[in-house]
Amino acid sequence: MWIEREGKMKYYFIFCLLSICGWFDLKYREIPRITLCFGAIGANLLLIIQIFEGNKVWWDCLGGMSVGIVLVLISIVTNQQIGIGDGILFVLTGIGLGTIENIILLISSLCITGLTSLVLLTTKKIGRKTALPFIPFVWASFVAEIFFNRFL
Repeated sequence: MWIEREGKMKYYFIFCLLSICGWFDLKYREIPRITLCFGAIGANLLLIIQIFEGNKVWWDCLGGMSVGIVLVLISIVTNQQIGIGDGILFVLTGIGLGTIENIILLISSLCITGLTSLVLLTTKKIGRKTALPFIPFVWASFVAEIFFNRFL
């Protein structure tokens, strides 16, 4: 019984985390550190529950976190052309989702961002150098993945 609730709990947690961070990213173009700190506490509690229930192995979490760590390193190398908060958020989602799901989340988010950018560029709503907040696209990708996994 608990395992079934836990399986859903990670998706509820990630949905809430992405919703809050996406709102801040959209409105202020940054994610407050306190939000990421609370997210880290929640993700670690989720990890402990998953490990004790036998649902998660540590290397899958480490692989999921590595997706975000790579984004953080890219952010540092490119002088934050990609926000460091985006990378930290992918570290947190990697704890709950694991390696494969986190990579899928990143790739689908990049696809949605690219398609949206293409439409906005061709309609001349934005310029070539315009920066778009990324977390709302991650949120949209996460919601789409939940929808397609649930209903298709």
